[in-house]
Amino acid sequence: MMGSFFTILLFVCSAIAVSALLIKLFNALPAKWFCDYDEQPGEELYRKRLFWKPHGLVMALLLTASFIGMHLRFHGFLFFLYCFACIVLLLIGISDSKYQIIPDAFSLALFLAAFIRAAYAFLHGASAKSAFLSPLLGAACGAGILLFFGMIGRLLFKKEAMGMGDVKLFGAIGFLTGFPQILFIFFLAIFLAFFHIVFLALCKKRLRGLYLPLGPYLCLAVLFFLTFQTQWEALFRWYAELLFL
Repeated sequence: MMGSFFTILLFVCSAIAVSALLIKLFNALPAKWFCDYDEQPGEELYRKRLFWKPHGLVMALLLTASFIGMHLRFHGFLFFLYCFACIVLLLIGISDSKYQIIPDAFSLALFLAAFIRAAYAFLHGASAKSAFLSPLLGAACGAGILLFFGMIGRLLFKKEAMGMGDVKLFGAIGFLTGFPQILFIFFLAIFLAFFHIVFLALCKKRLRGLYLPLGPYLCLAVLFFLTFQTQWEALFRWYAELLFL
């Protein structure tokens, strides 16, 4: 019992320290990272971007839950690798939420973490097919889903409906989580977005003309999935058994 208490305390302190460092890092990143390729940074991008309240507190809470979840599922190198992926996802969600931009460097870092995970599995006895096929299918499926919905949105609304940053992000997420897990993450992100909109409506927020970037929901869905994957899979199996009774 005491060991568990000190382990949780260690993760809480680590999450607070990492959150403080992330705020400094995010505020020090080049302003150009947070605007489109053909745009110049506005004055607001040269100001302080994140603050401990509320950004640091939210990050510390999410990272604490993520660190504990990763500790329960992984050990050694994989634990630190997945914790790094959770940190990158958090930065991506914050960036897209504040500036509607997902810097390529963040998506590339997530791709790198996913590739290292696949290579680690291969070097520890998994076949090349087993180690890389599921991630590659996940990446293709993730990018393909958002490209498809982007094309549908363009046809319906006659304007850009899905940014390439979202496509690259979901491709990286698919490479990290594999197939068919990427499908579950997509539907989980849709549900999170739906419940957020319902919450805003109940709070009497004006929804007309409201723009909600997809990236934060995708990142939050992955964090929930990675942290509670065992529980999600058990729930999915239970639901599948009900359907086929």
